Amino acid sequence: MAAPMNTCYISSGCNKSPHCADWGRNNLLCYGSCQAVVVCKPEVAGSSQARVLHTLSGHKANVNCVKWISKYTDGLETELVSGSVDNSIMVWGKQGDKFVLQQTLTDHQGAVTALDAAYLTAEDSLPQGTQLRAVIVSASTDSTVKIWIRNSDKGFIHKQNINFGCGFALDLSLIRVPGSETMMLAAASDDMKVHIYMEQEAHDDMEFVPVITLPGHEDWVRAVDFAQDDGGDLLLASASQDFLIRVWRLSPRVGQSVGSRSGSVMDLPPDQDIQMRETTFSYKIKGDVRAYAVSLETVLSGHENWIYSVCWKPSTVRDGVRHQDLSLLSVSMDKTMILWRPETEYRGLDRTDASG
Repeated sequence: MAAPMNTCYISSGCNKSPHCADWGRNNLLCYGSCQAVVVCKPEVAGSSQARVLHTLSGHKANVNCVKWISKYTDGLETELVSGSVDNSIMVWGKQGDKFVLQQTLTDHQGAVTALDAAYLTAEDSLPQGTQLRAVIVSASTDSTVKIWIRNSDKGFIHKQNINFGCGFALDLSLIRVPGSETMMLAAASDDMKVHIYMEQEAHDDMEFVPVITLPGHEDWVRAVDFAQDDGGDLLLASASQDFLIRVWRLSPRVGQSVGSRSGSVMDLPPDQDIQMRETTFSYKIKGDVRAYAVSLETVLSGHENWIYSVCWKPSTVRDGVRHQDLSLLSVSMDKTMILWRPETEYRGLDRTDASG
């Protein structure tokens, strides 16, 4: 009679790719390990020891990037996506105590290098058991960014190509515009710029159109990440191979013309502060024209080599009020992670902690 066998320990390392791990609000960490996706529960204060919960197999080559699909209302994630050197994207969903493969997307002609994904509807807006409307954006070595939409139980459908010509998008970040259901997309590029796209209505479907490019970096932009501050402005962090992080502020504007606003300091009234130059862009939501002003909030210097990743601290909700802690984590090829927090004396971010 065979003796019973039980799993007592699982260990697997993370692949050496910049976007190969993601920590969700569900307190689960997913990461690529060779050709598999590992879902583990990390050890935090007051909890049990870290342990691997699931190993998801399906890709035929190394996993490059993983991402939890973020909830419409900042809830706990139940689905994740993974991109691989085998050119495919896999969508995994939680069923009971397990994660199962729900769909494989195969339209890319090169390795998938970056992903982001978000729900477009709230859970309480559809019957229980119905797959929520969602969007996936993916970047690849085939020089395209692809937009995938799920409108029903038929799964994700490839809806749009954004072509970067001979260049590449190196990272992607999605955020919902405050006070609307419109999505904004930021793409980090090897042309040293950040490209911003807005969702527009096109024949009763979603389409992302370019609205502005943000110059300033002096080398490839390797990472981008959006956050929304407590005042309703959007903050976009971009990290580059020039060793610098730039933080951009996107503020809603009403009744302003689109373009750059600048002038001489001598023209300012004595009681008016000098402000950073800002550029505005407009977009349409259900026929209404709205505008955003973009300005450079701050430039962060502290790393001594290429910066591969930046991530804002997730927002929290207390007593029904959403709060965004403006803490930013950056990771560099100099083998350090730096945590940036706002200084109380001025409006900006400052280095407060680092680890080798």
